[in-house]
Amino acid sequence: EDCSSAANLSDCCPNLSESDHELLSWLDQWLAGGIQVALCLTGMLSSGIAIIVLSGRNFNKNIFHQLLLCLAIFDLLHLLLSIIDCLVLVYGIGDYLYSLLTPYLLYPMKAISLTCSIFMMMSLAMERYVAVYKPFSRVPSTHSVKFILRYLVPVVFGSLLLNLPKFCLFKFSFLNSTTIDLSITELRTNEFYITYYSWMRLLVLGILPTLWVSFLNWRIYQKVLQSSSSSVQLGLRRNVTTNNGEVLAKKTDNVQFFTLLSIVIIFLICSIPRIIILMHEAVIIDTIKCCISAQRVGAGFPVWNLILGKFSEIFLIVNPSLNFLVYSVVNPKFRLAICDSLTLLYSKVGFCST
Repeated sequence: EDCSSAANLSDCCPNLSESDHELLSWLDQWLAGGIQVALCLTGMLSSGIAIIVLSGRNFNKNIFHQLLLCLAIFDLLHLLLSIIDCLVLVYGIGDYLYSLLTPYLLYPMKAISLTCSIFMMMSLAMERYVAVYKPFSRVPSTHSVKFILRYLVPVVFGSLLLNLPKFCLFKFSFLNSTTIDLSITELRTNEFYITYYSWMRLLVLGILPTLWVSFLNWRIYQKVLQSSSSSVQLGLRRNVTTNNGEVLAKKTDNVQFFTLLSIVIIFLICSIPRIIILMHEAVIIDTIKCCISAQRVGAGFPVWNLILGKFSEIFLIVNPSLNFLVYSVVNPKFRLAICDSLTLLYSKVGFCST
């Protein structure tokens, strides 16, 4: 049956009402144009502070903290690309350059940065799990960089591999010396790609991360409650030593455990809208393909899905700021490092007496 015929078009690819379009336009103005920009700036500031603090000498010998540093870097990159989207799509700032960079840089990099953040969260859970259940396998014989790379390389490589198709979905053409036309490629309308990639995203970016971090944190919590043996405590401490070679106190173990638990809970809560959207996209895959057959790419989604998508962006932007709040509340050493950095900054600009 031909979905593109006029008789079947409204059934297989429904239109949004005029009131729906007005509502979505209003949400774009207030969410993307105002709230989202403010949250992006707040998140970029908090992620920047976290990067400065976690890269300091008080944290750079701890593998767990270095993985948190990588997470903050990926979050900062995603926030930067998100605010670029807001400024261009809502306010029209830099539209020409945006159209030029979107197909092969901005669009794929935004997806890659988000995937890296998700995979890094999974790596943090895995690092703590291995530290508890196989503590002696984690004794570093050299600098901790090689242990960080064991987690970082798969995260980056996996994110690039998963998002390779993103580099082939858009193309641009020069209409004249001042105007660029941004259009989709044939891959974006390929039915096999749409079906395969929708289910792949649901599995790899939705279901798997949720089950992974939930299971590992439950196992870590279970092990901590059941055992207080020296081998487990050694694993939790990750053999992090001070300059004098002394093992850090048990208080550090608890700080790292509750830091991971808190950011995982925040991650799961902030991922709920995104996972719902991924699940719904897989359910209505036939409708999406029908709309493509009717030359209406991007149509077929109900208004509640589009609204939830806008709030999902808000949740993803809020996540890094909440992570920073967790670091500040749970880790007293992190708070002290922030205070020291601010004191040093004020003294350099002349606000404090020397």
